[in-house]
Amino acid sequence: MFTYVLIVDDSHVTRAAIRARLEHEPGLVICGEAADGIDAIRQASTCRPDLVLLDLAMPKLNGAETAVALKRMMPKVHIFLFTLFAENANDLAPRLGVDAVLAKHEGMHELVHRIRKFLDSENHRTASAN
Repeated sequence: MFTYVLIVDDSHVTRAAIRARLEHEPGLVICGEAADGIDAIRQASTCRPDLVLLDLAMPKLNGAETAVALKRMMPKVHIFLFTLFAENANDLAPRLGVDAVLAKHEGMHELVHRIRKFLDSENHRTASAN
């Protein structure tokens, strides 16, 4: 089973680093990248991600607005805020429908660990429901 991931960050360097780290992870497939919220919504409608890694501070449409729009469009999509502003985002997360918040300074290893842990718990929950 594959998990399709959309990477959304206004920094090309950050997007490239996330892609480089995740594209070698078994079961994770990068289905798209976006540099702002408007492009993220457009990309999501095309690639139908299971998981969106979303920056909070972006031009055109910020991460909070993007998360709300994505959840309205795809209620079952999982959203991780991967941001420099994690402390502020933790307060917003429940209202936005965000599944997890991770500070960028925690690094790529922690990002992968949290993704795996979350997906394992989701798979366990789905298997228990069946």
